Amino acid sequence: MFYQPGKTYHNLPFDPFKACVVPRPIGWISTTSPLQQGPPPPQPIHNLAPFSQFTNLSFDPPYVMFAANQTSEGSKKDTVRNVESTGKFVWNLATWNLRDKVNASAQQLPFEVDEFEHVALEKEFSSCLQGDETNPVPMVKESPVKFECSYYSTLRLPGDSPMGGVDLVIGRVEGVHIADWALSKEGKLDIGKTKPIARCGYYEYVVLDKTFDMIIPGGDKVILAGLEGNAEQVQKSIGQPMDRRPPVHLQSGIPLPSFAKPMLQLRFCQRLRVFRSLSQATFASTTAARFFSSTSQANMKLLYPTSLALDPAKITGFSTLTLHPYDVRSPSIPSEHHDAEVLVTWANSKDNLTYAVENLKSLKWIQSLAAGPNDVLSAGFDASKVKITTGSGLHDKTVAEHALGLLLNAARRFYEMRDYQMQGKWPGHLGGPQPDREKGTFRTLRDARVTIWGFGNIAKSLTPHLLALGATVRGLARSKGVRDGIEVFGEDSLEDILKETDALVMILPGDASTKHALNKERLGYLPKHAWVVNVGRGTSIDEDALFGALEGEQIGGAALDVFETEPLPEGNKLYGAKNLVLSPHAAGGRPQGAEELIVENLRKFLGGQELKNII
Repeated sequence: MFYQPGKTYHNLPFDPFKACVVPRPIGWISTTSPLQQGPPPPQPIHNLAPFSQFTNLSFDPPYVMFAANQTSEGSKKDTVRNVESTGKFVWNLATWNLRDKVNASAQQLPFEVDEFEHVALEKEFSSCLQGDETNPVPMVKESPVKFECSYYSTLRLPGDSPMGGVDLVIGRVEGVHIADWALSKEGKLDIGKTKPIARCGYYEYVVLDKTFDMIIPGGDKVILAGLEGNAEQVQKSIGQPMDRRPPVHLQSGIPLPSFAKPMLQLRFCQRLRVFRSLSQATFASTTAARFFSSTSQANMKLLYPTSLALDPAKITGFSTLTLHPYDVRSPSIPSEHHDAEVLVTWANSKDNLTYAVENLKSLKWIQSLAAGPNDVLSAGFDASKVKITTGSGLHDKTVAEHALGLLLNAARRFYEMRDYQMQGKWPGHLGGPQPDREKGTFRTLRDARVTIWGFGNIAKSLTPHLLALGATVRGLARSKGVRDGIEVFGEDSLEDILKETDALVMILPGDASTKHALNKERLGYLPKHAWVVNVGRGTSIDEDALFGALEGEQIGGAALDVFETEPLPEGNKLYGAKNLVLSPHAAGGRPQGAEELIVENLRKFLGGQELKNII
């Protein structure tokens, strides 16, 4: 057959053009908007979208390109607008394990919607692109390969229809991230491990997990190095220095120390790393980058707790930093550490924190590994004088897992089976033939109406497990919206939502606004079979009202991991409450990724940036 696109018709049921050029790598491009004006500090809008016209263009230096069709209205895609206005973007490798989220991120959403949040992807951020100190580009943390790219140019191709117009965007690769597990023993990127996906024709994709070698005969080392993409080998072969890129000049009129001038010959990423490692000088901020802040000093001291197995070897890359362990249960801190500027806390005793308030007068920043800062603030630290950051995110997976376990315990009555076992009795009423999803009961998560009150990071970790088991999930929060594909209702809809709830999972923070959020009146909205699970803060439930609801069989039961007073005093009536599963604040207690959070915030702290999880 033969046809001329735009002139003659191919007479096939599907257009064959795209299917002829396969497979095409996917440009999973992440961007940030310029800083938006609004409540301080100004906030950017993050964007993530896949493009099936993507490729690398060169290797010395490396350039990549992606092509974005215009919208049906003939305007530029959000990705292109962001790249052209900020001068940077990141390419993330689309893999088999991430295929569903790649596909979901292709959905056409309003500009203000963050696709990372919409499809439940965790972010990390670029670090070697201009302006990253104040507005870095988000990257897909789960993706094993990422390119940090500076914008080079756009070539606009005209179209025969509004969507036919194409913006061909070219960027220079400034930094490459490769997960260690994705490398073979020989030091090659192993696609059998990464399993990249690629676009074919129609709605078809392919996953790549096998390769074969073909080497051009002749053995010319320069040509073979070029085919391999080995820029260093090519340059050595022809006698060229490794970096021929013209230096990026700083804004004129800014005085630089004499030792800094040779560093202008380095690439931006290299300059940034070197400048941050220096300990004596402070450079002025420029429009290109802020290399140093007033926090950069020689021999900055960080105290880390011995209450968990932190690995100091992972807190590396800071030549001016010294690390010192301390006992969080001791009522004091050794006097030789009173000059510490950074304090990492976890499970500290009240006396220990009170002592720190009174004696660590040089403290500039406290990194708590707890999800909330209550213990630090209660000790007397003033967040207006000392930066305080929390361990929000370190407990998401463990708390979500615990909440799921409590829900399954409630639905499948494991607690009751255990009670019968301890009595030497056979719980026959719980075995044998059972009604399937009987109306007005909570016996399974399949088709159960689960409401999560407090829809933050833990809820986002828990929701996929609930959905996988067939539950219907809705959220409750101060503000309504759609988060990670889940409809979240405002608290003005609380009564209606509670009335249609089989299991209520509470993950509210502990502050004055959430004190006894679940009170006698609101317990009365729940159906008689509904269960309450609390893995947030004990103060969010009126325990007297809950006890009355349990004893009066006004609700099905409760599974509590947190209480207003902990440990729950011996003899407390809750120990004997009907259909109550008691968990001794065991949902969290295992901060995961603490070293990574400390390192991330150390970099931000030294760079004068906004810290993660700052209160």
